[in-house]
Amino acid sequence: MTSVTGMPADKREISPTGKFSLRGNAAFFAKLAISLGAFWLALHRVNTSAVITSFSRINWGYFAVALALSILMPILGGIRWWLVCKAIGCRARLGNLVRVFWAGMAMNQIMPAAMSDGLRVLLLVRRGYGAGEAASTIVLERAAMIFALLGMVVVTTPLIGATVTRGFPKWIPLAMLGAGTVGFSALLFADRNWGRRGTWRIIAVIAALSTHIRRILTSRQGGVLLISCLVSNLNFVAAGILLGIALGLAVPPLEWLVAIPLVVVVTVLPISIGGWGMREGLLVALLGAASVPVAQALTFSILFGALSAASSLPGLAFLWAGRATGAKNEP
Repeated sequence: MTSVTGMPADKREISPTGKFSLRGNAAFFAKLAISLGAFWLALHRVNTSAVITSFSRINWGYFAVALALSILMPILGGIRWWLVCKAIGCRARLGNLVRVFWAGMAMNQIMPAAMSDGLRVLLLVRRGYGAGEAASTIVLERAAMIFALLGMVVVTTPLIGATVTRGFPKWIPLAMLGAGTVGFSALLFADRNWGRRGTWRIIAVIAALSTHIRRILTSRQGGVLLISCLVSNLNFVAAGILLGIALGLAVPPLEWLVAIPLVVVVTVLPISIGGWGMREGLLVALLGAASVPVAQALTFSILFGALSAASSLPGLAFLWAGRATGAKNEP
């Protein structure tokens, strides 16, 4: 099979042996240190007994509904991925992509995002796709989600006047959104500038990514992808609101519309293990600005992470049963 980058798929496969380079190990332990360090910084500020008390007072009915919404996250993720594939002309079945996305989400709880994304690439390669083609769809799906998250934060913060962002550098989301926009704008025509300059693999990957971005922007699926990203983000927010109600937090719903997207951005960025530690530190700071006690804020952050972890468990079942790998040479 030949991938859209023009390179034979069999020459681009990822080794299933699981060997890691020294650089990869160093990155893993660095992210583990960031997660543990950030978690410790959040934990050392709180009385453990107060956290236990917060857990004991949870309304399990609202928590169950929040968990149900969380289970939609990998399904919505698979839909976003499928829309990217359709837009660039990559044939894939929605059900298979949902299972692979779910498996990657499960692995993301215990390993860095780059490694769980690598697993998703490997699973698609086993289906007969080129590694470059698979990686391109994953990068574009993640980028679309992050752009939508940052866009929500940039637009809603001044409109709502949220107290949760009091003291938070509001220029950071705007700077990230601006930098991403500049980067993707530069990529739009990279294939025309670099496409014929040598045969280096990185040049071919960038050229293919450039072509894929234009296809998404000019396809019918592009608008649907944007809507699906917004729906996914609002689903995160709804789960957060219900979890806050379950814990009895006096935070207005509109405040969550700003806080949750910020937290999800930190979670999906490849700077920690599954977002752990970074999520707790940021939520304690944001909710503290809204006068939420530290113990309750930390309890919320732990449970919010637990919702993500619990909703990803079916992904482990897909891996265990071998269903996520599927048959080779999927049409």
